[in-house]
Amino acid sequence: MNPGVSLPNTAISVIHRSDGSGTTFVWTSYLHLASTTWPSSLVGKNPTWPTGIGKPGNNGVAGYVKQNPNTIGYAELAYTVQNSMTVAKVRNPAGNFTLPTLNTTQAAAEGAAPVLPVPNGDWSGVSILNAAGANSYPISTLTYLLAYKELNVLGSSMTQVKAKALVDFLWWVVHEGQNYSVALVYVPLPPSIVTLDETGIRMMTYNGQTLHT
Repeated sequence: MNPGVSLPNTAISVIHRSDGSGTTFVWTSYLHLASTTWPSSLVGKNPTWPTGIGKPGNNGVAGYVKQNPNTIGYAELAYTVQNSMTVAKVRNPAGNFTLPTLNTTQAAAEGAAPVLPVPNGDWSGVSILNAAGANSYPISTLTYLLAYKELNVLGSSMTQVKAKALVDFLWWVVHEGQNYSVALVYVPLPPSIVTLDETGIRMMTYNGQTLHT
């Protein structure tokens, strides 16, 4: 392994999240998908880690790894970019080793888009891990916003005006709001997922009345 490379004979410390985390859920889900050596019992937002050092938040993990040699951990892409960290290439289903970048993450989203359910379908099993595509990064995920289809279920806390404002905001998020993604080190939604979101937003109603046509 690594012929011709001189590696230090030093123990490596594994750094993980100490708090419940969607990032941890994605990471442990990928580990189980990649190898059954990682059991399903260790898949979740806050698993009982068999080893390692726990740190709170993406900032906690990224900061500790950056400041301490011979450590390895996981964090959202934005934190690795902001901290100028060394990241690993990972082999995707096409057999290519890709780095986590905006382009490879977008490729993963585009590769998974054709198999996503309808907006009001069952999303409980949706994952874009190991998404199709020669350039896709295999450890990628979508960020979700959950909303009621009929907003009057919120009772007196919701009004027609508030419902319309919410729907208009969601429409802005998936259109003009995407212009802010790259600066925040997030991936703009692929056009096919924007179309899917548009369909979902148009389904939202207040007292049965459509809020966006």
